[in-house]
Amino acid sequence: MTETIARVFSLLSVRWGKSIDENALSAARFVTHLRYLFARSAEATSSAVIRVDVLSSVRQAYPEAADAALEVAKLIGTALRRELGDDEVSYLALHTSRLYVEMLNT
Repeated sequence: MTETIARVFSLLSVRWGKSIDENALSAARFVTHLRYLFARSAEATSSAVIRVDVLSSVRQAYPEAADAALEVAKLIGTALRRELGDDEVSYLALHTSRLYVEMLNT
């Protein structure tokens, strides 16, 4: 889990060409979400189903963050040995958009 989270931050930093402040609130929220994602996977449970297409909303506002979320979903899916559902990808898009906006503003 820790290695995969480090790889996620590395992937995002390389993709966006700028370091991500891993001590920022948005990064801490993202790490918390990722840890719970791993815990849910270990327990074979899933997150609550989102009825709103968050990924499409993020794609309209921040296409780079949406593309990054899909790449992160593949990386995590490989680590978990399963494909992430649309609801998890939507949550990842929400978090990557927060990180992306914060990175743009620093």
